[in-house]
Amino acid sequence: MGNADLMPRHALPHPVELTGLRTQPSRQLAAPLLVERRDQEFVAGLLADLALPQRHDELRSQAPRSQGSMLRLFQPVQRVFNMAVLEAWCDVPGTPRLDPAKIDSAGLVIRKLVDGQPRAWIKAGTRILGWEQVDGEVDPAADKRAPALSLGDAATDRVLPSNRLRRAAGMAALLQHDADITEDVIPLFVAPPEVCSAAGRTLLFGNLPVTSGEQAEADQKRPGYGASRAERDLLQAHLYGFFRSGSSWKPAQPGVTIDRSHVESAQKKPAQSDDERRDYELLLELLRQACIEFDVLGESAEAKALFAQLQRISVERDIHINGRIEVRQQPAGDFLRQAARVMLDDEPGASFVMPHRRAALAENIAGDFFEASLRALDAQSRKLGIGRGRYEPERNDEQPRYVARAF
Repeated sequence: MGNADLMPRHALPHPVELTGLRTQPSRQLAAPLLVERRDQEFVAGLLADLALPQRHDELRSQAPRSQGSMLRLFQPVQRVFNMAVLEAWCDVPGTPRLDPAKIDSAGLVIRKLVDGQPRAWIKAGTRILGWEQVDGEVDPAADKRAPALSLGDAATDRVLPSNRLRRAAGMAALLQHDADITEDVIPLFVAPPEVCSAAGRTLLFGNLPVTSGEQAEADQKRPGYGASRAERDLLQAHLYGFFRSGSSWKPAQPGVTIDRSHVESAQKKPAQSDDERRDYELLLELLRQACIEFDVLGESAEAKALFAQLQRISVERDIHINGRIEVRQQPAGDFLRQAARVMLDDEPGASFVMPHRRAALAENIAGDFFEASLRALDAQSRKLGIGRGRYEPERNDEQPRYVARAF
Protein backbone atom coordinates (compact mmCIF):
# COMPACT_ATOMS: atom_id res chain seq x y z
CA MET A 1 0.00 0.00 0.00
CA GLY A 2 1.55 3.30 -1.04
CA ASN A 3 1.85 6.30 1.17
CA ALA A 4 -0.67 8.17 -0.95
CA ASP A 5 -3.38 5.76 0.18
CA LEU A 6 -2.82 6.87 3.77
CA MET A 7 -3.75 10.50 2.99
CA PRO A 8 -7.35 11.66 3.61
CA ARG A 9 -9.40 12.05 0.47
CA HIS A 10 -10.93 15.41 1.63
CA ALA A 11 -9.33 18.40 3.33
CA LEU A 12 -9.82 18.60 7.08
CA PRO A 13 -12.47 21.09 8.27
CA HIS A 14 -11.15 24.55 9.08
CA PRO A 15 -12.60 27.45 11.11
CA VAL A 16 -14.80 29.97 9.36
CA GLU A 17 -15.16 33.54 10.63
CA LEU A 18 -18.16 35.80 10.16
CA THR A 19 -17.19 39.38 10.90
CA GLY A 20 -17.84 42.92 9.83
CA LEU A 21 -16.41 44.23 6.58
CA ARG A 22 -12.63 44.13 7.00
CA THR A 23 -10.39 46.98 5.89
CA GLN A 24 -7.91 44.47 4.45
CA PRO A 25 -7.60 40.68 4.12
CA SER A 26 -6.28 39.71 7.56
CA ARG A 27 -7.39 37.83 10.63
CA GLN A 28 -8.92 41.01 11.95
CA LEU A 29 -12.15 40.34 13.88
CA ALA A 30 -14.57 43.20 13.34
CA ALA A 31 -18.09 43.83 14.63
CA PRO A 32 -20.92 43.73 12.09
CA LEU A 33 -20.89 46.87 10.00
CA LEU A 34 -24.13 48.84 10.41
CA VAL A 35 -24.95 51.23 7.59
CA GLU A 36 -27.69 53.87 7.47
CA ARG A 37 -29.37 53.89 4.08
CA ARG A 38 -31.62 56.79 3.15
CA ASP A 39 -32.15 55.93 -0.52
CA GLN A 40 -35.53 54.50 -1.54
CA GLU A 41 -33.93 51.50 -3.28
CA PHE A 42 -31.75 50.88 -0.24
CA VAL A 43 -30.96 47.21 -0.95
CA ALA A 44 -29.96 47.84 -4.57
CA GLY A 45 -27.97 50.89 -3.48
CA LEU A 46 -26.12 48.93 -0.81
CA LEU A 47 -25.22 46.10 -3.20
CA ALA A 48 -23.97 48.59 -5.81
CA ASP A 49 -21.65 50.14 -3.20
CA LEU A 50 -20.46 46.74 -1.95
CA ALA A 51 -19.49 45.73 -5.51
CA LEU A 52 -16.97 48.61 -5.61
CA PRO A 53 -14.15 48.18 -3.05
CA GLN A 54 -13.27 51.87 -3.39
CA ARG A 55 -16.65 52.70 -1.84
CA HIS A 56 -16.20 50.53 1.24
CA ASP A 57 -14.62 53.33 3.26
CA GLU A 58 -17.60 55.52 2.38
CA LEU A 59 -19.91 52.76 3.63
CA ARG A 60 -18.07 52.70 6.95
CA SER A 61 -18.65 56.45 7.29
CA GLN A 62 -22.40 55.83 6.99
CA ALA A 63 -22.54 53.99 10.32
CA PRO A 64 -25.11 55.30 12.84
CA ARG A 65 -23.84 58.09 15.05
CA SER A 66 -22.70 57.35 18.55
CA GLN A 67 -24.59 58.66 21.57
CA GLY A 68 -22.22 58.11 24.45
CA SER A 69 -21.12 54.48 24.28
CA MET A 70 -24.09 53.43 22.15
CA LEU A 71 -25.14 53.78 18.52
CA ARG A 72 -28.37 55.64 17.90
CA LEU A 73 -30.52 53.96 15.28
CA PHE A 74 -33.37 55.75 13.53
CA GLN A 75 -36.65 54.06 12.63
CA PRO A 76 -38.03 53.39 9.13
CA VAL A 77 -40.73 56.01 9.72
CA GLN A 78 -37.84 58.49 9.64
CA ARG A 79 -36.93 57.15 6.20
CA VAL A 80 -33.78 55.48 7.47
CA PHE A 81 -33.02 51.78 6.97
CA ASN A 82 -30.33 50.16 9.08
CA MET A 83 -28.44 47.50 7.15
CA ALA A 84 -25.97 45.01 8.58
CA VAL A 85 -23.01 43.97 6.39
CA LEU A 86 -20.77 40.99 7.16
CA GLU A 87 -17.97 39.07 5.51
CA ALA A 88 -17.41 35.30 5.67
CA TRP A 89 -13.83 34.06 5.35
CA CYS A 90 -11.75 30.99 6.12
CA ASP A 91 -9.45 31.24 9.12
CA VAL A 92 -6.43 29.75 7.36
CA PRO A 93 -3.27 31.41 6.03
CA GLY A 94 -4.27 33.99 3.44
CA THR A 95 -7.81 34.22 4.85
CA PRO A 96 -9.53 33.31 1.56
CA ARG A 97 -13.20 34.07 1.25
CA LEU A 98 -15.68 31.32 2.00
CA ASP A 99 -17.31 29.71 -1.01
CA PRO A 100 -20.88 31.16 -0.99
CA ALA A 101 -22.22 27.80 -2.19
CA LYS A 102 -21.17 26.29 1.14
CA ILE A 103 -23.40 28.60 3.17
CA ASP A 104 -26.55 26.73 4.14
CA SER A 105 -28.12 29.60 6.11
CA ALA A 106 -27.12 32.69 8.03
CA GLY A 107 -28.86 35.03 10.39
CA LEU A 108 -28.67 37.79 12.94
CA VAL A 109 -30.20 38.09 16.40
CA ILE A 110 -30.81 41.14 18.59
CA ARG A 111 -30.11 40.62 22.27
CA LYS A 112 -30.88 42.97 25.12
CA LEU A 113 -28.30 43.70 27.78
CA VAL A 114 -29.73 43.29 31.28
CA ASP A 115 -27.25 43.96 34.07
CA GLY A 116 -24.53 43.51 31.48
CA GLN A 117 -25.76 40.05 30.43
CA PRO A 118 -27.37 39.41 27.01
CA ARG A 119 -30.93 38.13 26.87
CA ALA A 120 -32.67 36.78 23.80
CA TRP A 121 -36.18 37.47 22.48
CA ILE A 122 -37.45 33.92 22.43
CA LYS A 123 -40.50 31.86 21.58
CA ALA A 124 -41.71 28.46 22.70
CA GLY A 125 -43.55 27.24 19.63
CA THR A 126 -45.90 30.09 18.79
CA ARG A 127 -45.87 31.60 22.29
CA ILE A 128 -43.66 34.66 22.79
CA LEU A 129 -41.81 34.43 26.09
CA GLY A 130 -39.98 37.74 25.73
CA TRP A 131 -36.46 38.55 26.88
CA GLU A 132 -34.92 35.50 28.55
CA GLN A 133 -31.44 34.24 29.17
CA VAL A 134 -30.17 31.52 26.84
CA ASP A 135 -26.88 29.79 26.16
CA GLY A 136 -25.23 32.14 23.69
CA GLU A 137 -23.32 29.30 22.04
CA VAL A 138 -26.45 27.30 21.14
CA ASP A 139 -27.77 27.90 17.63
CA PRO A 140 -30.62 30.47 17.91
CA ALA A 141 -32.73 28.57 15.36
CA ALA A 142 -34.16 25.40 16.90
CA ASP A 143 -34.35 23.54 13.58
CA LYS A 144 -30.60 24.02 13.07
CA ARG A 145 -29.58 22.42 16.38
CA ALA A 146 -28.24 18.91 16.14
CA PRO A 147 -29.18 16.66 19.08
CA ALA A 148 -26.53 16.38 21.75
CA LEU A 149 -26.90 12.61 21.78
CA SER A 150 -28.68 10.09 19.58
CA LEU A 151 -29.63 6.49 20.38
CA GLY A 152 -31.11 5.88 16.94
CA ASP A 153 -34.75 6.34 17.94
CA ALA A 154 -36.36 9.77 17.54
CA ALA A 155 -38.86 9.32 20.40
CA THR A 156 -36.13 8.20 22.78
CA ASP A 157 -33.76 10.95 21.63
CA ARG A 158 -36.39 13.59 22.39
CA VAL A 159 -36.66 12.71 26.10
CA LEU A 160 -32.93 12.40 26.76
CA PRO A 161 -31.93 15.07 29.33
CA SER A 162 -29.09 16.41 27.20
CA ASN A 163 -31.37 16.75 24.17
CA ARG A 164 -34.14 18.37 26.21
CA LEU A 165 -31.60 20.92 27.41
CA ARG A 166 -30.55 21.54 23.81
CA ARG A 167 -34.22 22.08 22.86
CA ALA A 168 -34.48 24.58 25.72
CA ALA A 169 -31.61 26.63 24.23
CA GLY A 170 -29.27 25.41 26.94
CA MET A 171 -31.27 26.82 29.87
CA ALA A 172 -32.68 24.52 32.56
CA ALA A 173 -35.14 27.28 33.54
CA LEU A 174 -36.91 26.82 30.17
CA LEU A 175 -37.29 23.03 30.34
CA GLN A 176 -40.93 23.26 31.40
CA HIS A 177 -41.94 24.28 27.86
CA ASP A 178 -42.82 21.36 25.60
CA ALA A 179 -42.10 23.28 22.41
CA ASP A 180 -38.58 24.06 21.23
CA ILE A 181 -37.11 27.34 22.40
CA THR A 182 -36.04 29.51 19.48
CA GLU A 183 -34.89 33.09 19.07
CA ASP A 184 -36.34 35.58 16.65
CA VAL A 185 -33.85 35.29 13.79
CA ILE A 186 -33.28 38.03 11.22
CA PRO A 187 -32.22 36.40 7.93
CA LEU A 188 -28.89 37.33 6.36
CA PHE A 189 -28.62 37.07 2.61
CA VAL A 190 -25.54 36.26 0.59
CA ALA A 191 -24.81 39.04 -1.87
CA PRO A 192 -25.25 38.06 -5.54
CA PRO A 193 -22.27 36.24 -7.13
CA GLU A 194 -21.34 39.23 -9.30
CA VAL A 195 -21.18 41.49 -6.22
CA CYS A 196 -19.03 39.03 -4.23
CA SER A 197 -16.77 38.50 -7.26
CA ALA A 198 -16.31 42.23 -7.87
CA ALA A 199 -15.61 42.87 -4.18
CA GLY A 200 -13.35 39.84 -3.89
CA ARG A 201 -15.19 38.83 -0.74
CA THR A 202 -18.14 36.71 0.34
CA LEU A 203 -20.55 39.31 1.67
CA LEU A 204 -23.79 38.93 3.60
CA PHE A 205 -26.35 41.58 4.38
CA GLY A 206 -29.64 42.02 6.22
CA ASN A 207 -32.07 44.65 7.39
CA LEU A 208 -31.78 45.37 11.11
CA PRO A 209 -35.24 45.94 12.65
CA VAL A 210 -35.55 48.59 15.34
CA THR A 211 -39.33 48.45 15.85
CA SER A 212 -41.68 45.63 16.72
CA GLY A 213 -45.34 45.17 17.61
CA GLU A 214 -44.64 41.94 19.50
CA GLN A 215 -45.40 41.65 23.21
CA ALA A 216 -44.26 39.03 25.69
CA GLU A 217 -46.96 36.46 26.46
CA ALA A 218 -45.23 34.87 29.42
CA ASP A 219 -46.88 34.91 32.83
CA GLN A 220 -46.80 38.43 34.17
CA LYS A 221 -43.97 39.00 36.58
CA ARG A 222 -44.26 41.50 39.39
CA PRO A 223 -42.95 44.74 37.85
CA GLY A 224 -41.51 45.91 41.17
CA TYR A 225 -42.26 49.61 40.75
CA GLY A 226 -39.86 51.81 42.67
CA ALA A 227 -37.00 49.30 42.61
CA SER A 228 -34.47 52.02 41.75
CA ARG A 229 -33.90 55.37 43.39
CA ALA A 230 -34.44 57.23 40.12
CA GLU A 231 -37.80 55.54 39.50
CA ARG A 232 -38.91 56.18 43.09
CA ASP A 233 -38.19 59.88 42.60
CA LEU A 234 -40.20 59.93 39.36
CA LEU A 235 -43.18 58.16 40.91
CA GLN A 236 -43.02 60.34 44.03
CA ALA A 237 -43.17 63.46 41.86
CA HIS A 238 -46.05 61.91 39.90
CA LEU A 239 -48.05 61.38 43.12
CA TYR A 240 -50.90 63.86 43.50
CA GLY A 241 -50.27 66.52 46.16
CA PHE A 242 -53.17 65.25 48.28
CA PHE A 243 -51.07 62.18 49.15
CA ARG A 244 -47.79 63.97 49.86
CA SER A 245 -46.53 65.40 53.13
CA GLY A 246 -45.70 69.09 52.99
CA SER A 247 -48.38 69.86 50.40
CA SER A 248 -51.84 71.32 50.88
CA TRP A 249 -55.27 70.63 49.39
CA LYS A 250 -57.95 73.29 49.84
CA PRO A 251 -61.10 73.54 47.70
CA ALA A 252 -62.23 77.04 46.75
CA GLN A 253 -65.87 76.35 47.67
CA PRO A 254 -65.92 74.20 50.82
CA GLY A 255 -69.21 73.14 52.35
CA VAL A 256 -70.97 72.88 48.96
CA THR A 257 -73.05 69.75 48.39
CA ILE A 258 -72.04 68.05 45.15
CA ASP A 259 -74.49 65.83 43.26
CA ARG A 260 -75.18 64.91 39.65
CA SER A 261 -76.70 68.29 38.81
CA HIS A 262 -73.62 70.08 40.15
CA VAL A 263 -71.32 67.88 38.04
CA GLU A 264 -73.41 68.52 34.93
CA SER A 265 -73.20 72.25 35.61
CA ALA A 266 -69.44 72.07 36.20
CA GLN A 267 -68.97 70.34 32.85
CA LYS A 268 -70.56 73.31 31.08
CA LYS A 269 -67.62 75.66 31.46
CA PRO A 270 -69.29 78.87 30.17
CA ALA A 271 -72.02 78.56 32.85
CA GLN A 272 -69.75 78.06 35.84
CA SER A 273 -67.50 80.21 37.97
CA ASP A 274 -63.74 79.88 38.05
CA ASP A 275 -63.98 78.51 41.60
CA GLU A 276 -66.50 75.88 40.51
CA ARG A 277 -64.32 74.78 37.63
CA ARG A 278 -61.21 74.70 39.83
CA ASP A 279 -62.89 72.53 42.47
CA TYR A 280 -64.29 70.17 39.85
CA GLU A 281 -60.91 69.69 38.15
CA LEU A 282 -59.07 69.48 41.48
CA LEU A 283 -61.21 66.63 42.74
CA LEU A 284 -61.47 64.88 39.38
CA GLU A 285 -57.66 64.66 39.09
CA LEU A 286 -57.48 63.24 42.60
CA LEU A 287 -60.13 60.61 41.86
CA ARG A 288 -58.52 59.59 38.59
CA GLN A 289 -55.21 58.82 40.25
CA ALA A 290 -56.69 57.13 43.32
CA CYS A 291 -59.46 55.12 41.70
CA ILE A 292 -58.30 54.54 38.13
CA GLU A 293 -54.52 54.49 38.37
CA PHE A 294 -54.20 52.91 41.83
CA ASP A 295 -57.60 51.13 41.96
CA VAL A 296 -57.86 52.19 45.61
CA LEU A 297 -61.52 51.07 45.80
CA GLY A 298 -60.79 47.72 44.18
CA GLU A 299 -60.95 44.20 45.62
CA SER A 300 -57.35 43.06 45.23
CA ALA A 301 -55.20 42.61 48.33
CA GLU A 302 -52.98 45.48 47.18
CA ALA A 303 -55.97 47.78 46.65
CA LYS A 304 -57.34 47.00 50.09
CA ALA A 305 -53.94 47.62 51.67
CA LEU A 306 -53.75 50.98 49.91
CA PHE A 307 -57.28 51.89 51.05
CA ALA A 308 -56.24 51.12 54.63
CA GLN A 309 -53.40 53.61 54.29
CA LEU A 310 -55.75 56.13 52.71
CA GLN A 311 -58.02 55.88 55.76
CA ARG A 312 -55.12 57.19 57.87
CA ILE A 313 -55.34 60.44 55.91
CA SER A 314 -58.17 62.81 56.85
CA VAL A 315 -60.17 65.63 55.32
CA GLU A 316 -61.55 68.38 57.55
CA ARG A 317 -64.81 70.36 57.61
CA ASP A 318 -65.43 73.50 59.65
CA ILE A 319 -68.82 73.25 61.37
CA HIS A 320 -70.38 76.36 62.97
CA ILE A 321 -71.97 75.43 66.30
CA ASN A 322 -73.31 78.09 68.70
CA GLY A 323 -71.07 80.81 67.37
CA ARG A 324 -67.90 78.72 67.35
CA ILE A 325 -66.17 76.64 64.70
CA GLU A 326 -65.69 72.93 65.31
CA VAL A 327 -63.37 70.98 63.04
CA ARG A 328 -64.63 67.53 62.12
CA GLN A 329 -62.51 64.95 60.37
CA GLN A 330 -63.46 62.22 57.94
CA PRO A 331 -61.16 59.43 56.71
CA ALA A 332 -60.03 60.27 53.18
CA GLY A 333 -60.98 56.79 51.92
CA ASP A 334 -64.61 57.29 52.93
CA PHE A 335 -64.63 60.76 51.37
CA LEU A 336 -63.19 59.57 48.05
CA ARG A 337 -65.64 56.66 47.95
CA GLN A 338 -68.53 59.12 48.26
CA ALA A 339 -67.03 61.45 45.65
CA ALA A 340 -66.44 58.58 43.21
CA ARG A 341 -70.10 57.59 43.33
CA VAL A 342 -71.01 61.04 42.07
CA MET A 343 -68.14 62.04 39.80
CA LEU A 344 -67.05 58.70 38.34
CA ASP A 345 -70.04 56.38 38.68
CA ASP A 346 -72.78 59.00 38.12
CA GLU A 347 -74.87 57.19 40.74
CA PRO A 348 -78.45 58.54 41.04
CA GLY A 349 -79.17 60.17 44.40
CA ALA A 350 -75.51 60.15 45.49
CA SER A 351 -73.98 63.31 46.93
CA PHE A 352 -71.15 64.50 49.16
CA VAL A 353 -70.08 67.70 50.88
CA MET A 354 -66.87 69.37 49.75
CA PRO A 355 -64.46 69.55 52.72
CA HIS A 356 -62.48 72.62 53.70
CA ARG A 357 -59.08 71.00 53.49
CA ARG A 358 -57.00 67.91 53.82
CA ALA A 359 -55.70 67.58 57.37
CA ALA A 360 -51.99 67.92 58.09
CA LEU A 361 -50.28 64.80 56.81
CA ALA A 362 -47.48 63.25 58.85
CA GLU A 363 -44.42 62.25 56.85
CA ASN A 364 -44.53 58.63 58.01
CA ILE A 365 -48.18 58.25 56.92
CA ALA A 366 -47.39 59.77 53.52
CA GLY A 367 -44.43 57.39 53.20
CA ASP A 368 -46.57 54.37 54.05
CA PHE A 369 -49.15 55.43 51.48
CA PHE A 370 -46.47 55.83 48.82
CA GLU A 371 -45.07 52.35 49.47
CA ALA A 372 -48.56 50.85 49.27
CA SER A 373 -49.20 52.74 46.02
CA LEU A 374 -46.18 51.05 44.43
CA ARG A 375 -47.62 47.61 45.18
CA ALA A 376 -50.99 48.78 43.87
CA LEU A 377 -49.30 49.74 40.60
CA ASP A 378 -47.77 46.27 40.46
CA ALA A 379 -51.24 44.74 40.86
CA GLN A 380 -52.71 47.03 38.21
CA SER A 381 -49.98 46.07 35.76
CA ARG A 382 -50.61 42.36 36.31
CA LYS A 383 -54.37 42.80 36.09
CA LEU A 384 -54.16 44.49 32.70
CA GLY A 385 -52.42 41.36 31.45
CA ILE A 386 -50.61 43.25 28.71
CA GLY A 387 -47.16 41.89 28.01
CA ARG A 388 -44.33 44.33 27.72
CA GLY A 389 -43.41 45.31 24.17
CA ARG A 390 -40.21 44.01 22.67
CA TYR A 391 -38.37 47.34 22.71
CA GLU A 392 -40.33 48.90 25.56
CA PRO A 393 -38.25 49.91 28.61
CA GLU A 394 -38.98 47.79 31.67
CA ARG A 395 -38.34 50.69 34.04
CA ASN A 396 -39.13 54.39 33.79
CA ASP A 397 -35.46 55.23 34.27
CA GLU A 398 -34.12 52.53 31.94
CA GLN A 399 -32.20 53.26 28.76
CA PRO A 400 -32.30 49.87 27.02
CA ARG A 401 -29.13 48.66 25.31
CA TYR A 402 -29.01 46.01 22.62
CA VAL A 403 -26.32 44.06 20.78
CA ALA A 404 -26.45 42.31 17.41
CA ARG A 405 -24.85 38.88 16.88
CA ALA A 406 -24.52 37.17 13.53
CA PHE A 407 -24.11 33.44 12.93
